[in-house]
Amino acid sequence: MPNGTASTQVFLTAVRGLVTRAEVQKALLLEKGMGETLLDDIRAQVGEMESAWEAARTGRTDHIGARADLGVITAELMGLVKVLDGINRVRFGSDSEEFAAWTAAKHIPVSRRGEEVPVPETGVAPPDEGGSSPPREGGA
Repeated sequence: MPNGTASTQVFLTAVRGLVTRAEVQKALLLEKGMGETLLDDIRAQVGEMESAWEAARTGRTDHIGARADLGVITAELMGLVKVLDGINRVRFGSDSEEFAAWTAAKHIPVSRRGEEVPVPETGVAPPDEGGSSPPREGGA
């Protein structure tokens, strides 16, 4: 048998090899007390384990693909938010309440792995009374 750190594939290969060797010695093993169906039962369990291993591998591959797709979609959405930000800076340039509401809406915190994230203060100054565009975030 492989050591405890062997991969699933190595383990399954080793078990199949043991079953093959036991099949050659089946008469002797039956004479020494092995159950009639033991080898068939082991083969069935190996088949089940292979199916479960393949399902897990496929699941990991699908998960990796989904994360990549999510990254692309997130980048597209962030681009759209930037366009909306430009439009709303002009649109709400003279209305400090609406601009503050927009600023708060576009900074929704993201929760990862189910953790609760507090909603921060916006920290963005409203537009000045002269009607000019509000300052850009990041000081520019």
